[in-house]
Amino acid sequence: MYQADKLIDGLIDLVGWKGTNHNLQTSKTGLFYNGEHPLLTEANLKAIAPPESDFGLWLKEQTEFGIIKAVQRLLNEKLSDGTARNVLSIARLYGIGEGLGETTMAGFEIWPSKRIGVSLTIDRIGLAYENPCTVNLKLWHSSKRTPVETWTKSYTKTKGLEWFELKHVIAYEIGDIYGGVWFLTCETSEKPVLATTHSFLSKYVTIKPFSISPKTAMWDYKENQPGADGVNLRMTANADYTDFILNHKHQLQDLIAKQVAVHMLRELAYNPAARINRETANAKRVEILYELDGDSTSMKKSGLMYELQKAVDGIKLDFSMLDGTLFTRKSGRIRYGTI
Repeated sequence: MYQADKLIDGLIDLVGWKGTNHNLQTSKTGLFYNGEHPLLTEANLKAIAPPESDFGLWLKEQTEFGIIKAVQRLLNEKLSDGTARNVLSIARLYGIGEGLGETTMAGFEIWPSKRIGVSLTIDRIGLAYENPCTVNLKLWHSSKRTPVETWTKSYTKTKGLEWFELKHVIAYEIGDIYGGVWFLTCETSEKPVLATTHSFLSKYVTIKPFSISPKTAMWDYKENQPGADGVNLRMTANADYTDFILNHKHQLQDLIAKQVAVHMLRELAYNPAARINRETANAKRVEILYELDGDSTSMKKSGLMYELQKAVDGIKLDFSMLDGTLFTRKSGRIRYGTI
């Protein structure tokens, strides 16, 4: 998996577009998408942009699509799928016991590890109360005054454990959050029936059940009391390629430049919004597809798709710094071969 927004932020100015009607001129590598093919001029691109659209915004969206497609191509061809590992054993987190009372906010402190290439998914939360009730769930981070996410769940059992899916991804570094600690809290007026007392420690995460009086804003978590009632948790550790890709982004510049160029040329070939007559459009489509895919009748490979494949083949990846139980490595150190 990867964090698409973080990748876009880190890769969007690696290669730029020449022109004046957009904000994508910056190129940290000196490469420009226009240089990948003569047809990728601003005039041609404007001809296929939707009428009355914001050209700069449209071009940015198309470029972002191409960047993510380049990342997907790299991962699909170079890596086996990352696996997810269950990091919590159900039985270790709770036992039968009395609740702490109706005014307590119960939950978990979640401390992600600093391991490169790992994110955590809060898969499900288990709730157990004496009677059916409405439960307010909140996900906090120590750097934020207000909750990052909220949920409302309807508990329907009587003195039994009921699981609710959350599927929320957290990490040591994600979005504008870096380090710190996460808190998943539960509030309801009903009395809990399970006592969660065990902390959990692994190489991926440390989890501590806690309770405290209900809060409307982030609190001093040093006031947390150990133990939490009525709640349980299931989490998985996931292979996350985001930071690895960003740490090696300059080695991926040729791949990204060619993938975005391929995407835009196909837009030129097939986009019905092109403001040219049909006869000219058909002729140009054949010419553009030839530029993309080469001569199918020749034994000699050619075309921008062939150049794109060579760019992929020329990249070698070294995942030795990443967790071997989550990643399957296929090749050696990241480097350029002869392409």
